Amino acid sequence: MLAPAQLAQMAPDAQTYANPGDFAIMSYSGSGDVTGTIQGVDLTLPPPPVSGSTSGCEAADFAGFTPGNIALVQRGTCTFDVKATNAQAAGAITVVVMNDGQPGRTDTLAGTLGEDTTTTIPVVGTSFAVGADLASPAGTVVRVVTSTEIAPKDSQNVLAPLKPKNKKKAGVDN
Repeated sequence: MLAPAQLAQMAPDAQTYANPGDFAIMSYSGSGDVTGTIQGVDLTLPPPPVSGSTSGCEAADFAGFTPGNIALVQRGTCTFDVKATNAQAAGAITVVVMNDGQPGRTDTLAGTLGEDTTTTIPVVGTSFAVGADLASPAGTVVRVVTSTEIAPKDSQNVLAPLKPKNKKKAGVDN
């Protein structure tokens, strides 16, 4: 991440979300500064009694998706990368992945798309509460800003023997 990410609801009410806290940028997210309408994709609100959301896991989940919108998907049975790849293929300009709302799965997601991702759009994770807030009412407009760079980097390691710092004295344990 080159600069702090931003997530803000622009309409119908202005709301700026905290980073970290309310949302987190996914590792290997693309970079961008986009504003668009949130569109829920196969969401289950309120959450079902058992975990297992498939929101965004299949291309068919995006059958009615409007290109140029921001996809709001729920954590579930497939990887974040699968959700993001399907959303990007459907024309989403950003993906917001909300936690699924199950006990122990309500906090902000700080996930990864994985180093082999082909997704180039911004992807952020949110808490269940923030995701539910963005899902309603219909027509919610959101701005997402991410500044990332995904590139191989050279690094070096230095290995050297060190002299012991403590010398044991006869009959004394250190």
